[in-house]
Amino acid sequence: MEELKLPYRNSRLFSGDFFAERLPSLQDWEIPSQELESVHVRLGDLFDTSLPSTSESALEEELIRPILNEILRFSYLVQPLRRIFKTHRKPDYALFPNEETKQAGWNSRGWGISAKDSNY
Repeated sequence: MEELKLPYRNSRLFSGDFFAERLPSLQDWEIPSQELESVHVRLGDLFDTSLPSTSESALEEELIRPILNEILRFSYLVQPLRRIFKTHRKPDYALFPNEETKQAGWNSRGWGISAKDSNY
């Protein structure tokens, strides 16, 4: 029997039903094909130009930050220091849905709505 090639790799993080049935029915998942093609081309360009990078900081500057900012449209803080559960944590990024939320969240609580370590 020929194996069906899927446009994603699940790695057992989600159920197959979620990817096949639930996710496509979500309104946020409805992205015009022209926009998807534009993102695909931009990602290809970013990978082509950034992969010769030899350091983590160069790769972050040339690949991770443009993906966060241009493609995913996050505002972010780089390596914010924050006390969490009685310890100090310094993730690579604190992510915000927009610049206004970033300023309001950082000024009031000193933290974003979520954090992302680009090493994972």
